Amino acid sequence: MKSWKFLPAPFLLAVPMMAGAQSSVTLYGLVDVAVSVQNLGKGNVNSMQGGSYPSRLGVKGTEDLGGGLSATFQQEGDLNVDAGTGNATGGGFTFSRISLVGLKGSLGQLEMGRSYTPAFLGALNHDYSAYGFYNSLLTFTAIPGGITTRYSNGLFYTSPDLSGVTMRAAASLGERSTAPKTVGNAFGLSAVYKKDNFGLDAYYQVDQVGLPIGAATPLSAAGKVQAGLGGQYTVSGVRLLAGYGQVKTNGLSDKVTATNVGVVIPVGVGQILGQIMRI
Repeated sequence: MKSWKFLPAPFLLAVPMMAGAQSSVTLYGLVDVAVSVQNLGKGNVNSMQGGSYPSRLGVKGTEDLGGGLSATFQQEGDLNVDAGTGNATGGGFTFSRISLVGLKGSLGQLEMGRSYTPAFLGALNHDYSAYGFYNSLLTFTAIPGGITTRYSNGLFYTSPDLSGVTMRAAASLGERSTAPKTVGNAFGLSAVYKKDNFGLDAYYQVDQVGLPIGAATPLSAAGKVQAGLGGQYTVSGVRLLAGYGQVKTNGLSDKVTATNVGVVIPVGVGQILGQIMRI
C-alpha cells in the first residue's frame, strides 16, 4: 500500500520561489596562533595565544530578491585555537563578533543586529596594520574609556561608493525599562574617502553611558563622546598614515586621546610595518 504525505500550502508556495532565486552562502574564517614569551615583572611566561589577529569562524550569504535588491546575513564568532574553544563562558562558541541580517540595494545596505561601530571602522583606515600586531589602534578600543568597538541591538547603514566616499551610520538601543531610559542608547557616523594614492577618514560617536564612576544611579546626561580623523598617502609604493582621536565622558575631568604615525614599506612579496603611537 502506498502512503501519501501532504505538504502545507505555505511550503508548496515557497518551493518555486526558492528554485528561481539566486543565492550564495560563504563559510569563512581566520586561524592565527603563536608561541609567546612575555616578561610580566616576575619572570618570563611562555604561552600559546592568538597571533597578529583574533581567530574567527563565520558564515555569510545573500539572496537575490529581484529589482537590484538582495537580502543579506552574516554570523561570526571567536575561536581560541590553543584550546579549541569559543570565547563564551565555559568555552562555548557564540556569534558575538558579528550577527546581522539586512537588505542591500542601489541606495546602500541596511542591517540589524550586532556589528562594528562607525568609529571603529573609521579609525581602521589610518592604522598601520588594520588592528593587527602590537602597538596598533586596537589598544585605543581596549582601554577603559576608549572607542566603542561594537553595538548590539543596532541599526547599521553603509552607503554605496559616492565618488570615493563611503558613509556609515549606526544607532543602538539600550533597551532600558527604568529611568533614565536613554542610558545605553548610542549613535555614530563616519566617512571614509579613498582615491588613487590618497585617503581621509573621520568619525563622531556618542554613547549614553550614564555616569560610569562614583555614581549610585546613572545620569542620562553622561554621554561618551568619541571623535577622530586621520589619513593616508602612498608615494613610490610606501604608505604613510597618521591619525588623532579622543574620547570624553561628560561628568569626568579626564579625556582619553590617541595619536599615531605609521608606515608600510613593501619588500618583495612582504612588508615592513612600523608605528609610533601615544595614548
